[in-house]
Amino acid sequence: MQFPWGTLLGAVARGEGLTLIELRKIMRPNGKLTVLIGFDPDRDRAEMNRLGVSDLSAAYIEEELVPRYQAAGLAVESFEILSPSGWPEIESSWARKLRGSVNRNLIHLRATVDRVRVPNLVRH
Repeated sequence: MQFPWGTLLGAVARGEGLTLIELRKIMRPNGKLTVLIGFDPDRDRAEMNRLGVSDLSAAYIEEELVPRYQAAGLAVESFEILSPSGWPEIESSWARKLRGSVNRNLIHLRATVDRVRVPNLVRH
């Protein structure tokens, strides 16, 4: 998932359970999920606040986001926060545009389907 925006960005950056469960449901048993979020801590602050995302620090990801992904049946294998010079080669015009900002970091999160932890998929 490259550079989600709007409500999808809010859902994956907050670790919204229902959205993550729905993503997991459409994945293959050995499926892999890569989430790329580009953010400028200063320029994007108002939008992140609007979306209910108060923090995108390494501590937040490790202590809050990773457990939420795991609760949805997605085992987070790794995550990193990269400066523009450290971004991997991403084949999209949007990635090239975002990389041009010297303050825009990239969250690169990798997860797989956790076949042991299956979330409750019953709808109410």
